[in-house]
Amino acid sequence: MKTSNDERRRLHGKEEQACWDLLKENWERHDFSYKHRREEQPCVVLSQYSFAEKVGMDAFVSALEKRGIHKLIVFQEWHPDGTAPVWEQSVKVFYPHYNGAECIALSKEGDMLFYASHEGSVTVSGARGLECLEEM
Repeated sequence: MKTSNDERRRLHGKEEQACWDLLKENWERHDFSYKHRREEQPCVVLSQYSFAEKVGMDAFVSALEKRGIHKLIVFQEWHPDGTAPVWEQSVKVFYPHYNGAECIALSKEGDMLFYASHEGSVTVSGARGLECLEEM
């Protein structure tokens, strides 16, 4: 799903570093391990098909919003110009699927993480993310 320029923006400087620090602080390393540093967090890995068919993108976004999660910080693996940008997106336009770029997305508090891999899997980790899955 494409997003318009008003729905996404490139983070720079201190703001970008703060996002990387949030990821490292909460999820162990810059290349993360799905294990939350503050406490053990289970994770669920689903195929993209399973996620889309059994959970439903719109229903999952609604469940996030119901819990006060309206923004996600999205780290994409690549960008057409060769850089590795960090985007901040509205949760309404975040659809966890592989679209040519692996992506990691986390809540602004860093307590929830999504990972869409090039193998076609979607990983959900963190208590609030798993609550949303259970609600589905």
